[in-house]
Amino acid sequence: MQTILDHTEPCSLAAVHNTKPETEPKQLLDLPCRKRSYSPATFYKDDYDTYTNGIILKQESYGIFGYMIVQSEGIKVHSNDYVFVSAEPRNNAPVEFIMVYHRGTPFLAVHDWGSVGHGYHFIAELNEEFVNKWCRLTPTPTGEKVKTLCFQSFYNPEVNANQLVLCDASNTWKLVYQSKTTAYPAPVPDQVEGGWAVLEYKKHKSVSATWAGIPNMLGIMGIQLMDKNENWCSPTGKQAELQESSFLSPKYQQVFTEENVSVAYCNKSI
Repeated sequence: MQTILDHTEPCSLAAVHNTKPETEPKQLLDLPCRKRSYSPATFYKDDYDTYTNGIILKQESYGIFGYMIVQSEGIKVHSNDYVFVSAEPRNNAPVEFIMVYHRGTPFLAVHDWGSVGHGYHFIAELNEEFVNKWCRLTPTPTGEKVKTLCFQSFYNPEVNANQLVLCDASNTWKLVYQSKTTAYPAPVPDQVEGGWAVLEYKKHKSVSATWAGIPNMLGIMGIQLMDKNENWCSPTGKQAELQESSFLSPKYQQVFTEENVSVAYCNKSI
């Protein structure tokens, strides 16, 4: 992989109008549950303790753009645990884009918060073919070059639905998921969590095992947010903040951070 792209602009909303998704997403039924704080406690069975390190969005937004760092090999996840790299704008019904690491082949998925029933959908495995087609080498804030996947999850008024688009290695945007739920998403109340770009650890409650090995780094860079008027900008300190779990921080250290827009982690022992 030799392609190095220093900068990509967010995708035009009209650019994916009347296009069909590249893949036919398949529903996933066996991933850890996703829940909001306002959901009834008895509605979900949650077998996992969840810890997150990363950027939490504090302001209403209807799109998120950025670069997810891809590690297609070398990540070691034990037992029934999961490691997610996750991003979503801050509204009541976003499409959450998730890079999933577990004991099998890592893969991409979405959780469609506006869908009725189970919201997980499979996008693609992070195999060699996918990495060669979609990933590029991108400089980190510290000057290293890492494999990344350029993504954008947003509400598109051209189709009245949320979409996920990815930018391939030739710098071409392509639609990979479109929600079947229509209508403009509602804002999230201030007291409710929602909106983030994080490393999320799902540790199974019934198992006491070694924490996952992240030998290089996982994280998200170059975040931009879209407001209700379809304008894109990098978040400021009033719109986003770095939050780190007291359980995760002893295990994983920052490789780099840029205020409000970029952060990545690896094992402290590395």
